[in-house]
Amino acid sequence: MKFISLALLFFFSYPAFSQIVLDREKEVDITSEIEYFIDSTGEQDITRIKRNATFSPAPPVGLRLNDLEGNLWLRITLQNPYQDDEQSILIFKDPSLFNISLFEEGEGESLSGASVPQHEKDVAGNHNAFNINTKPLETEIIYVKIQSDNFITTSATVFTDKLYHEKTRREYIFLGLFYGVMMLIMVYSIFLFVLTRMSVFLIYGSYILGSMLFTGTSDGFTHMYLNPLVQATGGYLEYILAAVSNMIALIFMDRFLHTQRWSVQIHKVIKGLVWSIGGILTFTLLFTPNEGFEVMRPVGIVVLLIVLWVSGKAVKQHVHQARYFFIAFLGYGFFITLFVLNLFRIIHFSFLVQYSIHFGIIFNLTVLSIALGMRVYRSYQNSIRAEREKQVEYSIKNEALEKLVWDRTKAIIQKENELRSIIDNSDNLIWLIDTDYILRELNTAFATSWELTFNKKLKKGKNIVEQIPGDKLKELWRSRYDKVFKGEAIRFRENYEIDGEQRFFEINVFPIRENRIVKAAAFFSRDITERMKYEQELKDKNIALQKVNQELDSFVYSASHDLKAPLASIQGLIALVRDENDPEHRKQYYSMMERSINRLDQFIRDIIDYSRNTRVENKREVIDITEMINSILDDLKYMNTSGALEIALEGNEKYPFISDPTRMRIILRNLISNAFRYGHVDKEDPQVSVSWIIKKKEAVFFISDKGPGIDKEHIERIFEMFYRAHETSSGSGLGLYIVKETLYKMDGDISVESGKGKGTTFKIVIPNYSSAS
Repeated sequence: MKFISLALLFFFSYPAFSQIVLDREKEVDITSEIEYFIDSTGEQDITRIKRNATFSPAPPVGLRLNDLEGNLWLRITLQNPYQDDEQSILIFKDPSLFNISLFEEGEGESLSGASVPQHEKDVAGNHNAFNINTKPLETEIIYVKIQSDNFITTSATVFTDKLYHEKTRREYIFLGLFYGVMMLIMVYSIFLFVLTRMSVFLIYGSYILGSMLFTGTSDGFTHMYLNPLVQATGGYLEYILAAVSNMIALIFMDRFLHTQRWSVQIHKVIKGLVWSIGGILTFTLLFTPNEGFEVMRPVGIVVLLIVLWVSGKAVKQHVHQARYFFIAFLGYGFFITLFVLNLFRIIHFSFLVQYSIHFGIIFNLTVLSIALGMRVYRSYQNSIRAEREKQVEYSIKNEALEKLVWDRTKAIIQKENELRSIIDNSDNLIWLIDTDYILRELNTAFATSWELTFNKKLKKGKNIVEQIPGDKLKELWRSRYDKVFKGEAIRFRENYEIDGEQRFFEINVFPIRENRIVKAAAFFSRDITERMKYEQELKDKNIALQKVNQELDSFVYSASHDLKAPLASIQGLIALVRDENDPEHRKQYYSMMERSINRLDQFIRDIIDYSRNTRVENKREVIDITEMINSILDDLKYMNTSGALEIALEGNEKYPFISDPTRMRIILRNLISNAFRYGHVDKEDPQVSVSWIIKKKEAVFFISDKGPGIDKEHIERIFEMFYRAHETSSGSGLGLYIVKETLYKMDGDISVESGKGKGTTFKIVIPNYSSAS
């Protein structure tokens, strides 16, 4: 972009000529006063030039040469109008004059000096400065030989020594402020890029750096401080910087105005221009570097016009900060116009005109920096607004979170209290210890049981082993604790005497791990005393059930036999009666049938009594024993048809007798019928006696007969199902078994006294529930 000034300078020039007279009050522009001669062979020396060369006047705007072959000779005539010697400074402003020599005409035509090294040049930058001493009221002719591989201009001025120092001081201050401000803005832009990560600030910093380097080529600082770069580019640094600056300006405009958002076509045009300028630069550097200057001159003007056109379109599209961008480059174009007007001599040369490019850059960067600053401020305000919104949102979320935490904390506390209530109200004993045997938690049941067992209170937070009385018990529990701390879940049973009663406990222990390491152990102890009682009852019932099963098997076998025998006998007797004609014999057969039927009836009665005893619950009623016994005797008259059996009854009823009448009748009927059956066998005076005593808490009955008695070897088995002590017995074998089972149901007891040939006495004792009523 800054290349525009030189491009316009090269495009527009017109001839002018004036007398070179030194002036102590102002600098003298001698650009149009210079005469020139081109030595195309490059072989003529100063002597031959003075003698043979024909010099021509330079155009009014100075001499412009695109491609110098050989040497360029300049002749400058200076007149000192003053009465004393005047020390003057001659300055050539073209930065591309890399090899320049100066000759003064005088005695012997001595060489007064040559171009100094780059780092020793004039403060104005790349200007070649020469010190010239002119005599009073005399004219000094100076010859200058210039060699350059690049295009050159012959712009030059002459100062008196005093004016020169004043001018350089002002330039020092101005240029120092100029580059200092640019450096500050560039560093600030990079800082903003690092801070915000917005690429526009990085591109803006690159844009400022390109402006600094470009203006530095005309001011001399680029060549002075970056001389290796100047030499590396072979004199084309200004041309390269012009191209790069225009490319960066286009990229910066594209990012600043966000052209892709509102016009994809313009974005593509800008992108194409950037690549085109880069391609032109590369091609010309590789193949025609000298023509590259000619090509690049109009590029700066075209780029400026495109920038103004695009930014104007952006203003119409109401793109954010597009006005700032348009004003920045419109102002820059204004200062370039001042520079061009001076070239045409429409306006006079001045400090403003001399540094119009610098002022244009300052204006451009100032407006852009304000815009970017506002963008940063707006971004900062948006960030603050977003942060405040986030803070409000965080505050709302925090309040909601605090409420949620509070609600959950309350729920946890409630659940903990509920869990604590469940644990404390549990019948199980629960406690928890760590690996140092410290009691961490316990429930009320465990604390109460401990106090009842060991007669002392258990202390939470203390070593539980040390609180156990007795060394043996301590070691026992320590070994159990150590076992579970090794990671093993265990179960065992213990019994302790509590309130004078042996209580049994089942204890389950589980290790508690943290990161697979056992940190504690939980103990759950359950009082299983009642369960053990139930288990024992279950065992007893199982034994009884086994007994019942055995008896049932025996019953089925014997019942089938005992039922079949009388039926078979009756069938046989019926067959005999059918074929018998003798009435006496028939009568005898009928008597035998009757006995078989009575036997079958008795067997069925026994089965019914057995069934009732197993199924029916005990009843409690007042029983008239005398009446019950007389009723039984009436039922058994058929067993004493002859009347030979003597029956003796004796009762003592001091208290009413309350028990189960049905079961009582079963017991007495079976025992009395047995006495009838065996009491008169082979006896001349058969007798059966029944006596009873009704006491307050029990009733005692004695049933005796004077029968053959029972051998001792049979006494222990007579109460078994279907067992018969006498092979000739006509009984079913169920009677005494039913008596014993019925008494068992009534919580009664039976005993027998007998001996062979001594008769038999049964004693039964039955609880009397009259006292309970």
